[in-house]
Amino acid sequence: MTAKQARRRRAQAGTTLVELLVAVVIMGLALTLIVGLFATGIVDSTLSKRDVSAQAATQYEMEKIASGPYDSNAPGYSDCFGTDGTVSAGSCSTPSGVRADVSVTQVSNGLQQWTITVSAWPAATKIGKPISVYKAGK
Repeated sequence: MTAKQARRRRAQAGTTLVELLVAVVIMGLALTLIVGLFATGIVDSTLSKRDVSAQAATQYEMEKIASGPYDSNAPGYSDCFGTDGTVSAGSCSTPSGVRADVSVTQVSNGLQQWTITVSAWPAATKIGKPISVYKAGK
């Protein structure tokens, strides 16, 4: 066999096992990174949805407190919220959403402190810090 025939044979040879293994490892790493990005995106989307729901529930409760008349004997209550509105008042019957617990404390004669605590439901983990609103009797 001449040198020219040997070069032609090497040029026509297929990929080696090492080249194939390197290509498979590179593709595996790329696929792992892509799947990880999708998982991170889903988690971020879920957390954003939960935070927006908690903000909406807090805003709703603050408006509800502000619009009601002053009552020195006002009781505390809980409201449950799904992703698109109030599900039920008092007891949560939806499998997922947020719950707003509202408590009332008499600070002094004619002054109340209303505290809103929002938690994820059914996990019962608090979302953010409680918000307090003061209401004065006229």
